[in-house]
Amino acid sequence: MSGDPFSQNDDDVELEIEGATRKKKWMLLLLLVILGVLVGGGAYFYFYSQPEAMPGSTGPLYEPEEATDHGGTEAAPETIMKEEAIAPAEIHHQSTPSTSLPATAKSNGGDAGEMNVSHHEMARAAPTAASTQAADGPVLLQPENNSQWNLDGTMGFPVFTWNAAQSATLMISRDPKVEKRLEVEYQTKAGKYEYRSLMPGTYYWKVVSAFGVSEIRTFVIQSVSRRNIFITSPAEGSTVSGDSVDVVWNGDEKIRLYKVQYSIDPAVFSPQQEFQTVGTEMTVAHLPKGLVWIRVAAFSLVSEQWEYTKPVKISIQ
Repeated sequence: MSGDPFSQNDDDVELEIEGATRKKKWMLLLLLVILGVLVGGGAYFYFYSQPEAMPGSTGPLYEPEEATDHGGTEAAPETIMKEEAIAPAEIHHQSTPSTSLPATAKSNGGDAGEMNVSHHEMARAAPTAASTQAADGPVLLQPENNSQWNLDGTMGFPVFTWNAAQSATLMISRDPKVEKRLEVEYQTKAGKYEYRSLMPGTYYWKVVSAFGVSEIRTFVIQSVSRRNIFITSPAEGSTVSGDSVDVVWNGDEKIRLYKVQYSIDPAVFSPQQEFQTVGTEMTVAHLPKGLVWIRVAAFSLVSEQWEYTKPVKISIQ
């Protein structure tokens, strides 16, 4: 045992005091750390939650004319709820864009928002442009629908006229849709075409240009009108003495020239001789003995070809 009865107790007391002091210091330090964290978090929340004003501007953040980071425009606080009702993607895909846009959706600098507006305006204008082009398509003038002509080379040929803004193509066909069996496919800037190679029949025509297609009209070319010529002498089956005969025939108008032929073979009329004249009678000589067939041909200015009478059979003695 020690001679000092209180020495051991004193050491224990000092240790207890020292331990209590150290515990208080750690608690105080922990309290300070917690307090610092709370103060720092509050300051961070305070400063970073405040609206950041644009440089050189004293107005609020959500000015109607203020651009956003996405290149679009930001609406004022009172219109935010309205704008949120229609998402930008939905506006872009609307089949019928709105004809009026909020004032807060406009942009001063020609940004993406303004480009979207232009896109919608072009989409709305497209049908109008198409209808304008259709209205500028070729307009048929002459001939009128269901016109008719007699095929006559002495008369004027059918003339087709139309009104077009530029060069256009005339199409004439026997097909009612004018898509196949084209008789004519003629491109010109004149808006006029004279058709000289028509044959009898029903035709259809239209005009096509870069601006559109005209209506389809129809016209009819009547069959050619034959010249009324016939032999009056000699008579069918008559007998002629000698080797010559006087041939007389009935003439007609619009004939350029006549010719008289005879043959000894009625099945295949092969002229033995041929005589031309502008009159309506002629003496044919040097005929062979036996049966002879005589006919008269007239060159028609209407059909622009030779037209023949029925052969007349005579007997040469």
